[in-house]
Amino acid sequence: MARWGGPWRYALTWRVGVACVTGLLALIGWALSGKDGLQTAANLAQLVSAVLVVPTLLEPL
Repeated sequence: MARWGGPWRYALTWRVGVACVTGLLALIGWALSGKDGLQTAANLAQLVSAVLVVPTLLEPL
């Protein structure tokens, strides 16, 4: 895998990605605590998974 932009940009990309995933998981956890928590969290998890799969599918291109 080529490291575009040098090692600092590679490290920054990983940190931003980990922060985004952590934030999305926290959002799902917050949805669990509300009214109709399980249904809301399930819907939110489906939206999050759709957002996360797009870069995964586009990366090989």
